[in-house]
Amino acid sequence: MKSPRIISAFSLLSVFLLLAVLPGLGLSQDVNRDIEAMNRESKARAAIVKRVSGAVVNIQVEQAIATQAAPPQELLQDDFFRQFFRGIPFPQGGKRSQTASGSGVIVDAKGYILTNSHMVANASKITVKLKDGRTLPAKLVGTDPSTDLAVIKIDSAQLHAASLGDSDDLEVGESVMAIGNPFGFDQTITMGIVSAKGRSGIGVTDYEDFIQTDASINPGNSGGPLVNLKGEVVGINTAIFGERNLGIGFSIPVNMAKQVMEDLIQKGHVTRGFLGIAIQDMTPDLSEALGIRASQGVVIGQVGDDTPASRSGLKDGDVITQYNRKPVKDAQSFRYLVASTAPGTKVPVELWRDGKRMDMELAIGKQPGQMTSGLAPSPADSPHELLGLRVTVMKPTEARSLGYAGLKGLLVSAVMPNSPADQAGINPRSLLLEANRRPLAQVADLRREVERLGHGGKLMLRVRSGDTARFVVITIP
Repeated sequence: MKSPRIISAFSLLSVFLLLAVLPGLGLSQDVNRDIEAMNRESKARAAIVKRVSGAVVNIQVEQAIATQAAPPQELLQDDFFRQFFRGIPFPQGGKRSQTASGSGVIVDAKGYILTNSHMVANASKITVKLKDGRTLPAKLVGTDPSTDLAVIKIDSAQLHAASLGDSDDLEVGESVMAIGNPFGFDQTITMGIVSAKGRSGIGVTDYEDFIQTDASINPGNSGGPLVNLKGEVVGINTAIFGERNLGIGFSIPVNMAKQVMEDLIQKGHVTRGFLGIAIQDMTPDLSEALGIRASQGVVIGQVGDDTPASRSGLKDGDVITQYNRKPVKDAQSFRYLVASTAPGTKVPVELWRDGKRMDMELAIGKQPGQMTSGLAPSPADSPHELLGLRVTVMKPTEARSLGYAGLKGLLVSAVMPNSPADQAGINPRSLLLEANRRPLAQVADLRREVERLGHGGKLMLRVRSGDTARFVVITIP
């Protein structure tokens, strides 16, 4: 027979174990409920992916790149450089084929596909691979380098088109998914949140109003959709910050893409609004100097002659703080607001002049061709466009993202097909380092060199693409 002390100790131990187990049973029920909720959420995500992924395509492009096997004649005529090439037989220059891949999204059952301009702008052949395994040829409908958007088209039955959402309704903190073909892996899905809206000054395109997200966007994701939890496309993925994925990616808002897409399908080009002014951001110093009570807006530095702005009554020194009843944050966002306004529209603005607030109505004109500034281009301002390329001064963020850190030069933002620059093998995102051995630090440097040479002159450019620099010679048309 056990002693009372032993029985008492055993009882106490039993009570302790029971008290320990009971909370555990309650915790297990809570965990089961959490697991069920997580499972429902996981299944919902899978349903969203099924709804959209059939519209996401893999795009393969081929580009004919001009090669220059022999060194430029200007080098052979230089006493210093000529010694390095004596006795060397050089084959004739020609063209080589270069392939690239990216993503796109079918936005219409007729076969229209949205993607990035930098993917397909200079393609000699475009092939689209559907999720069901079909591979189809595609034709280029149109490109818009200013927003890095393009439309291509395939002809086929039984196409699944994605639903387009409203990017204006998107909120910071919302969950989003990026779908595409990074590094050649078909139908890859990554998830994150909207980190910011209205990002500009990135230096990727002329008109920037980016959605920033931490959903992983990698090489090959370009042109693929950014999707909300309704299964709607809210953005077109286009760029990352830095040379590798740092959790900062940028997507073009689908509302911008819709407008560009409609113009490209209907007209083959984009029609944009135009005022004809040179503007700059408002600063505290400018606000104080101009005697106005506005912390945001744009200051008009110059009103072009015989432009919609001059005819509407705008003057140098005016400060625009509202456009079409929307606050004006900075010059970049204002340029986009004007460009996205249909020509012929009359828009109310709020502005400050001589320290007084006033209201005015502006008649928006039609932008004269592709432009990178607010003023209409003149022959003196844009002779480098004779070469068939558009250039800008490279920003530090661009230098880092494109692998040009520590270099100075002019970044090529667009190259016109079959132009002298295109025939010389210059591509968008190439860096122009020198013109006839003279460093290029400003757009004016290239302009002066083109003007100096004149018609028929030989322009020798030192061009950096990726890790390689080379010389090309272009005859001024």
